[in-house]
Amino acid sequence: MPELPEVETVKNALAGLLLNQTIEDVFVFREKNIKPSLKEFLSIKGERVSSLSRKGKYLIFHLTNDKVLIGHLRMEGKFFFRENEEFDKFDLIVFKLSNGFYLCYNDVRKFGGLSLYRDLYRPAYSVNLPTLSITSYTLSRAFWPLGRWKLATLASRKRWR
Repeated sequence: MPELPEVETVKNALAGLLLNQTIEDVFVFREKNIKPSLKEFLSIKGERVSSLSRKGKYLIFHLTNDKVLIGHLRMEGKFFFRENEEFDKFDLIVFKLSNGFYLCYNDVRKFGGLSLYRDLYRPAYSVNLPTLSITSYTLSRAFWPLGRWKLATLASRKRWR
């Protein structure tokens, strides 16, 4: 699993090549690594990447029309830019960009993936992340991979308030 500084480095590297690019096409080679359904996920065709951010180890791709892709690299996930359609057998999700490059999400162990949200505070679809709310307190806790009972226990302790 990548450490936090590695995720920040990935975010910065992606931002330099991905910002203001339009997603012309999407190829999904393994549907288990996307949320929600394939049909809904493909609705990002024609969207432009307006910004990238990070919350914990989650990468957040802000698209136009209030759509957001949230991804986690998990154990072995990587992003590659390719100049042609010669994809690797471990490329699970591929985005064709307006600059002619292909952004490939590659994961040998197939643990990671991308989830589509309508906007950051109101999930459009049922995904694995807990429902996000507007408060920064809840937002910071929403990305913790803990069960709700664990969050309640931590929140009751004075040092977590």
